[in-house]
Amino acid sequence: MADTKPIANADDAANRYKWYVLFILTAAQACHYLDRTIIALVVEPVRVEFGLNDGQLGFLSGLGYGIAFAVAAIPLGWLVDRYNRRNILASILFLWSGLTAVCGLANSYLTLLLGRMAVGAAEAGGSPTGMSILSDYFPPRQRSSALSIWYASSAFGIITTFVVGGYIAQHYGWRNAFFFAGAPGLIISVLVILTLKEPRRGASDALTVVGSLSMKESAAALIRQPVVLHTMMGIILAGMTVSGFSVWTVAFFTRQYGLDLSQSGYVAAMASGVCGAIGGIGCGFFADRINARYGGYSPQRMAVLCAFTALSSLFIGATALLSGSLWVAMGVYFVYAMFNTAHNGPANALVLTMVSPAMRGFSISSLQVCTNLISWGMGPFLVGVLSDRIGGPQSLRWALLLSLLVHVWAALYFFLAARCAKRDAHIAATGAEVA
Repeated sequence: MADTKPIANADDAANRYKWYVLFILTAAQACHYLDRTIIALVVEPVRVEFGLNDGQLGFLSGLGYGIAFAVAAIPLGWLVDRYNRRNILASILFLWSGLTAVCGLANSYLTLLLGRMAVGAAEAGGSPTGMSILSDYFPPRQRSSALSIWYASSAFGIITTFVVGGYIAQHYGWRNAFFFAGAPGLIISVLVILTLKEPRRGASDALTVVGSLSMKESAAALIRQPVVLHTMMGIILAGMTVSGFSVWTVAFFTRQYGLDLSQSGYVAAMASGVCGAIGGIGCGFFADRINARYGGYSPQRMAVLCAFTALSSLFIGATALLSGSLWVAMGVYFVYAMFNTAHNGPANALVLTMVSPAMRGFSISSLQVCTNLISWGMGPFLVGVLSDRIGGPQSLRWALLLSLLVHVWAALYFFLAARCAKRDAHIAATGAEVA
């Protein structure tokens, strides 16, 4: 009995430590969203100071950042699969946070644009690094919960941006808003390098990874796993509705119900921030709970759960948009926001569980490129084009309703993933060791 006590104590310490790792990685990812979205607060004072037009502002706040992110993502993901992930995360977190602060010193549109593009390139490595580390601390039975908490970092970052960053920008100027946004990441990067341990790859999957894959080998292995590809397509398509509604929520409630910008902004913050986090975390814990209750982790079950959230989002979102009452529309829209992001934890956990630990960084970075260019690039654009085509005072309502049909497409891919999951699980089990 005395011999087992030290082992139990060691297990308890390891369990507590992995939750500390999750806390630090979630804080680091919140800094990513803080540094990414701070530009949205300061576009107007930046426009006035540098004499910019809306096209230049759009490139500064969106496309310029997105291009740099997409170019850097896959090379950084490949590095994540080959080198020490803790050191990579600490380095890029320090870099993008420092560059965010440096943006506050910009003396022209060009210098600010280059600064934002550099931030985008550095931030491209954040998600693949964090998710790869978490996958080696949390086994499949806890992975959906861990990733859903990690994904809630977007809510923390967005709320901090608009509450604290908004106050600073209003009272102390847009440059100080950039200084503020960069500071937390500099601190957390030190905590990462001093307190996090690099886990063994495949540790939580009872796998031993020997060697590494080339970028070509990683791509070939990814293509051979239909369940992963179908799940990725489901994530990308579901992300189009998330981005479309995130961008157009303020405009919808302003046009349809006469709310002012601050009131509509509050609705958007509650939906995207608070409700989105609740839905994501709740679904992640629910996924792990049903896996524990019904015989362990099941890729098929997780894919079906994601399809269910997508189809539920369709009907809930339509109810919110068609309501003639402001209070009903807001209440149902908050529920929609919960379901619309609920797939994040289980779906990404499915991808990370099905691919080899030797290619998780490459897989997630590839997914991030697609979600940035397609989900966040096409989602808001599609709604805008549809609204222009429809025309009239109800055009945005009908455009958002039509965009909800993408949920059906996303659900179809999740069902296809469920269909292929058993075969791909066998491929992952037999091919996980990399010689």
